[in-house]
Amino acid sequence: MRIPKYNTGFNICSDYYITVEVKDLVDDSAHILQSSVTESFPMNGEHLRVLTEICRLKPEKPGEEGDLAQINEEAVDELYKSRMPNFLSDAKPDDRLTLCVFKVQEKDICQNDWLRQYTDFALYCYWRFFLPGRIKSCLPAEINKILVETFETHTDPSLKLKSSNAIFHINFTAKSCDYISVVRRTKDGRTGHIILEISTCTNPPSSP
Repeated sequence: MRIPKYNTGFNICSDYYITVEVKDLVDDSAHILQSSVTESFPMNGEHLRVLTEICRLKPEKPGEEGDLAQINEEAVDELYKSRMPNFLSDAKPDDRLTLCVFKVQEKDICQNDWLRQYTDFALYCYWRFFLPGRIKSCLPAEINKILVETFETHTDPSLKLKSSNAIFHINFTAKSCDYISVVRRTKDGRTGHIILEISTCTNPPSSP
């Protein structure tokens, strides 16, 4: 993978515009992936808030980019708009009837590289204000366990990973230090739009 273009912009939020050369693993064809990532202000008690508003293959012809739009946070499921949960969600008793919890199997972690990306975000979340230069030296982090919570129902438990809205509880180790992180992923229904709310600590918080 090569990154031929990387631009940043700093205003109220931090914006990153990234162009990456990628290959299709099916037919080995080359493509260019374009994305925009925004580090925004926390809104629900999380430590880090990250948004993506563009994540697409570069159009072959100019003018085929399609409509670009900002994330519509009003369209996010109301069940995921509350304050960030602790290690297991602060769900109300009646919510527990529909809240599904799934332990991610090792094979699913291996087959879904974005789970490791979430873990890298979690590590960055912890160190970005203290010793940002240490983050790179701590990689790669070792994932110990991941639990997924979601209100979405799936016949196959492993499909909970693909839920549009879900909460990931990630236990991982980096440089002999154990971390625990909560990553809440929500979407507004538009392709390429994702909100990640992340909190990370080195000692598990007490259960509610």
